[in-house]
Amino acid sequence: MEIAQSSCLRVWGRVGPILDGSVEILTFKREVSLRAMRLLALCSFTVFVAASCGGGGGAGETGTGGTAGGGGTHATGGKGGSAMAGATGTGGAAGATPGTGGAAGAAGPGGAAGEAPGTGGTAGVADDGGAAGVGGEADAGAGGGAGTGTAGAGGGAVDSCATNHGGCDPLVTCTPGSNGAVCGNCPSGYTGTGATGCTDVNECATNNGGCDALTTCTNTPGGFTCGSCPSGYTGGGSSGCMDINECATNNGGCDPHTTCTNTAGSFSCGSCPSGYTGTGAAGCTDVNECATNNGGCDPHTTCTNTPGGFTCGACPSGYMGTGATGCTDIDECATNNGGCDALTTCTNMAGGFMCGPCPSGYMGTGATGCTDVNECATNNGGCDPLTTCTNMPGGFMCGGCPMGYTGGGSTGCTDVNECATNNGGCDPLTTCTNIAGSFTCGACPSGYTGTGSTGCADINECATDNGGCDPLTTCTNTVGSFTCGACPTGYTGTGSTGCADINECASNNGGCDPLTTCTNTAGSRTCGACPTGYVGTGETGCVQYRKNCYDYLQNGPNTGDGLYTIDTDGSGAKPPVQVYCDMTNGGWTQILDQDIGVSGGYLAAATWRGGVATTAPNAGQWSILDRIADFQNTDLTFEFRLTYNAAETSFIQWSQTGNPASGTRGTLSGITQSPANQSGCGAFAGLANDGQAESAWDGDVGGCWWFAVGSSGPWGGGIPSVNSSAAGQIVTTRSRLYVRGR
Repeated sequence: MEIAQSSCLRVWGRVGPILDGSVEILTFKREVSLRAMRLLALCSFTVFVAASCGGGGGAGETGTGGTAGGGGTHATGGKGGSAMAGATGTGGAAGATPGTGGAAGAAGPGGAAGEAPGTGGTAGVADDGGAAGVGGEADAGAGGGAGTGTAGAGGGAVDSCATNHGGCDPLVTCTPGSNGAVCGNCPSGYTGTGATGCTDVNECATNNGGCDALTTCTNTPGGFTCGSCPSGYTGGGSSGCMDINECATNNGGCDPHTTCTNTAGSFSCGSCPSGYTGTGAAGCTDVNECATNNGGCDPHTTCTNTPGGFTCGACPSGYMGTGATGCTDIDECATNNGGCDALTTCTNMAGGFMCGPCPSGYMGTGATGCTDVNECATNNGGCDPLTTCTNMPGGFMCGGCPMGYTGGGSTGCTDVNECATNNGGCDPLTTCTNIAGSFTCGACPSGYTGTGSTGCADINECATDNGGCDPLTTCTNTVGSFTCGACPTGYTGTGSTGCADINECASNNGGCDPLTTCTNTAGSRTCGACPTGYVGTGETGCVQYRKNCYDYLQNGPNTGDGLYTIDTDGSGAKPPVQVYCDMTNGGWTQILDQDIGVSGGYLAAATWRGGVATTAPNAGQWSILDRIADFQNTDLTFEFRLTYNAAETSFIQWSQTGNPASGTRGTLSGITQSPANQSGCGAFAGLANDGQAESAWDGDVGGCWWFAVGSSGPWGGGIPSVNSSAAGQIVTTRSRLYVRGR
């Protein structure tokens, strides 16, 4: 007994730590060697899950069964199979055979609760000569029933099953026989024999253990379990899983407006129909299309929301079309003026029209019709009684006021006082008398002929014999009379008494210049001409001709810029000549004027030098260059002024000692010019005749002919005056040369 207990403890010392911590030990045949199992059987030792080992009883002691395995795991008793989740646990084997006279060990505990209760332990077999042991009690494992103990045989022959369960598999029954132990068959769910050993059959390895393919087959010691059908299926794994048609009940929970489609183990909800928002699973909510933009209906119509849609109302009266396609206003006025009277205006309005009022002069309305009012039927239409009222469509017309009245038939006729204006048309010398609608003119006064209405004509006494006035005087007819004018100058007396001639020459030569003859004439006198060599008249005075314009400026008579007659050589053989004098700039005598705009504006150079009188002085084609010698100053210089263009705003003025006609320039002095810095091919050299055919004189030495005087032809479109200056080149259409002799 001590040896058995010691061996049991040694085995448990190795196995216990493995089991402690709720390690699942399926069966001894899988985890412990056969030798150890036999030793444990000998010791009546029960192995169980997560339990402490019960100590073997001494003689007459009861072995303590192990406590039940943890929930869901089948605990294994002393020889019971290990419990699997959901399988039935096997009760533990009885404890070891007690010693002589000892009590049988207690039965191992029942298996942990599974689907079926555990089986109680087998009663111990009495040892040789021992007393029958007491059947072991099942532990209080969940679902375990109390083990039923079999009384041990009385002392006698040795039990062949007592040792190592007779060599049988612990899962089978060992029956002692005359020839040794007899091993029972392996329990259902095992293959092999009790003598050779029982091996668990894995039913799940074949056809999923017969479970429905949608469930899980779980192998257990000696059996198997089928899992539950998955969600969406009814039935069991062992009986078979059938798909639940969720759509058959309440449309599967989908919104009634959607379609429920059953699927294997589930279902799906269709989309919400047009006009709804949401989902078939969560629910479909009707869209109120009318809440936005009147549902797209014409603004003049009513949008009515309907489940899943909407309707547009009809277009209102006065519109054509539909609420869905749009309402268009009907222009009633476009046809027959909308039914309004033709005299009124039909105004189209949104959804209707309006007839304007009847025009002035009509009664009624535009809608019912307009009837002309005869205004003349009442109070002559308001016209003046002196005028005629004429009815007209929509009005009336008042005739004009009769002659002699002013105003109008509509405003009233007022007698015109013709006499208030222009004496009524009567002759001013007569009296106008106003009468209703007319007037009368009085008789013409004395001295007139005619009537007041036709006019009073003055009797012109002067028409006969000059009215009796002196023939030298004027008879002036006056209103109703006449007057004689005064005797004319040169006569004495009166027009009415007679006029006598005055001899003016009898006193102071009649006011004529003493160098002229006074001749008396009827009522006047005449002065003879000034003698040769004098300028002026006998009337104004005789003055000898001046030599040049400067002489007139200094000694008179000076009448300003204009034409003067000069005698350039005094008492010499040259005749006096009329020239143009520039008195404004200091008494300059013009000796050449060339305007190319004058017909034949260009002349040969020799012609200019010899003198030209095609036009009057200062008229565009005139020259007295041949008299230049007569203009030499007392200091033997020649003073010139050459102007360009018609306004003569550009010029050059200077003095030179040489006579241009002789081809000499001499020395220059006193140069004044505008614009500044004038030059030709070179600096201005003074005027001279270089014998060129292009000009009579020029201001360039040599072949150039700038500052040309008397051009024979154009250069650059005109007369070449200045090649270079502060204002640039000057080519002019008119050039004039002046000289000042003093």
